[in-house]
Amino acid sequence: MSEFKPIEPLVSRYAKPRILPPKGRHPRLFFLAEDLPRIRQNLTHKDHAAAYERYREVISQGFAFGDRFEFSEDELTRVRYKALAYPLLGDESAAREAIEAIFFMLSHLSISPRGDICRAYGLVMFTAASVYDWAYPLMDDAERNELIWLCETVLGPNFEVGFPPSKQGMLTGHGCEAQLLRDWLSLGIASYDEYPDIYDFVMGRIENEMLPAHNYYYQSGSHWQGSAYGPSRYVSTVIAEALIFGMSGGKERLFDPMMGEVSLTFLYYLRADGEPFRIGDDWADRGKAYHIGDYHATAFYVANIYRKPILRAFAFEKSMIPTDDAALILILDDPSVGFASRISLPPLRYNGSPLGSYIAHDRSGASVYFKVGESYSANHEHKDSGAFMLFYKGSLASAANCYQYRTASDEKFFYGSTLDLQYNKQTVSNNCMLVYDPEENVVPRWGNSGGQRTDDLCNGEYFDLNDWKRTPTFTWAKVLAHADGLREDGSFGFCLLSGDHTNAYSDKVRDYRRTSLAVSCDSPDYPMLLFVFDRLVTRDASLEKTWQMHTMGKYELDGRRAITRHPDGGVLVCDSLLPKAAELGVIGNAEERFIVRGKNLAEKCDPTRQPIREDGRGRLTVTPSDESELNYFLSAMYVTDDGKPTAQKAELVEGVGFVGAFLFDVCAVFPTGTEDLTSLAIALPSERKTTLYATGLAKGLWSDGDRVYEVGESEKTLVLTAYCPVKLEKID
Repeated sequence: MSEFKPIEPLVSRYAKPRILPPKGRHPRLFFLAEDLPRIRQNLTHKDHAAAYERYREVISQGFAFGDRFEFSEDELTRVRYKALAYPLLGDESAAREAIEAIFFMLSHLSISPRGDICRAYGLVMFTAASVYDWAYPLMDDAERNELIWLCETVLGPNFEVGFPPSKQGMLTGHGCEAQLLRDWLSLGIASYDEYPDIYDFVMGRIENEMLPAHNYYYQSGSHWQGSAYGPSRYVSTVIAEALIFGMSGGKERLFDPMMGEVSLTFLYYLRADGEPFRIGDDWADRGKAYHIGDYHATAFYVANIYRKPILRAFAFEKSMIPTDDAALILILDDPSVGFASRISLPPLRYNGSPLGSYIAHDRSGASVYFKVGESYSANHEHKDSGAFMLFYKGSLASAANCYQYRTASDEKFFYGSTLDLQYNKQTVSNNCMLVYDPEENVVPRWGNSGGQRTDDLCNGEYFDLNDWKRTPTFTWAKVLAHADGLREDGSFGFCLLSGDHTNAYSDKVRDYRRTSLAVSCDSPDYPMLLFVFDRLVTRDASLEKTWQMHTMGKYELDGRRAITRHPDGGVLVCDSLLPKAAELGVIGNAEERFIVRGKNLAEKCDPTRQPIREDGRGRLTVTPSDESELNYFLSAMYVTDDGKPTAQKAELVEGVGFVGAFLFDVCAVFPTGTEDLTSLAIALPSERKTTLYATGLAKGLWSDGDRVYEVGESEKTLVLTAYCPVKLEKID
């Protein structure tokens, strides 16, 4: 044993936590003694054959340490598995090996320099906590005291959250990851009888600083850090939930129950190719295959806490071992949850405030994503309020998201590089509106590409919900309307999302509203239509305005029409109907992908080493030819297969108080003002029966002379089948 001096107890500035560990009981880390019969049954259950085989393989091997313990995840896993052997199998010998091993590791620890090194120190602490709890009866008071002392002196100072663990924010950054939610929390639970100060400090901080911010956003059923970092950070959240759920015998939950919906939203991100829409920062698309392990891991925990068979089926889809931890499968999995017969979700999902987004999947394999983004969280979230993406046999309207980049000449770019800050995270890399003001006061390291706000107040890591809300730019946008519908067979019909994005921009923008509408088309050759309408008012008529859309393939321009073809066979046809006087152009190509104000920020990559990146090879731009403070942009698009005719063109529809587009047998109309419409008279450019999508309508009862329709306050949309002409009047 090492000689040590007692450490002063951690002093929490918070009241006693609401949820407390059961005193005088071990085990209590993830499970209680009364759970052991169920866990032992798991050892022979058919669903756990791979996990149990892995567990037995790991504990059958011994340790071979030299003079130092060179950090090894495999060796730490072996320690935890051997410690678990005592409560699970009654194996005192294996557990004693674990005790001796963790003391050696803590006393002779060597961790080579690496990125985010606190994660390595955290895994050691998590392992020490597991030994403390699972092998508790085999240790004496002196051993327990020394173990805590080593954790606090050897490991604690090397955490990014510091020691005491009071640094970093609870909403973004590494502070909301495993450091507190797994590592420190586990140690606090394990040692609560002897060292209640650890749990009181950590849980006090979680309950007071983390829960309000997380629970606020979980009301949307989504995560604020996107499709890569969202699951990566959410997995720590659900591990904390599993810790509290387990130590309370399933009686307590840490977070709002809506947090269980987040994992389902991640499944909606997945397109027909099995990969997710690239939302926010990404690192997983830099290789040859997309990594979605965190999707399966979060599904595993949520499935068992919230008893969701569809998530359990997804988790075990590939015989997945969550976080490479077979022990947690054996401990946490409950076969009585069952498996969904197939992993099938409704075709669309709306995530409400404080996000505001739609994800929809058509029966053809086409998928669309719309985002309002009411509350901006910075960090790994992009400046992409109002973005849209479209997939059909390849990513057709794409976005650049991967901050790790290697050029063909082996130049490397990482998080925080010029390429990351001035392109990847910026509005210019997403399908959003640009307004370039050469005099705009921007943070120099972010540059000025004409995008959304770059003041320092909206670029840091928010500490907690109060800090987030104090920020003037806390609310970037507001959902004005959302509506959706299914076909008679239950497949995707349409979805509409309208938002006010004014505050996402500096005072160069006085008013900016975007409405996006996706419609499933009756024709199997042209399965999905997309309409995007923008109403933009700028401070100065001379400011440069640019509507933009990125793609993976090159654009073919023909007047007001652009066509792009994906190598996997998908085709996107885009007709720009407004402004009437406008110039269409293409910025970028296969050689120069990251052009900002005429400057290419990085050379091309070697596509054979990074084949699944979706940086694209250029962006379509639409810029008004005439100067005006008020500008309308309207684009009508459809997807099809390579080789199919693309002669069908959208036609502009105009009337009092609205503009619209007629495409195939669909007409979509949008209000040109900011007030809801109370009447609508449309002369369609066709005598065929047409499906009309009228948006921006006032709440109440409407009539076309024959029938009465009701328009909801949140939808502001009416869908009807009609012949030309159409006249609608609000009648209440």
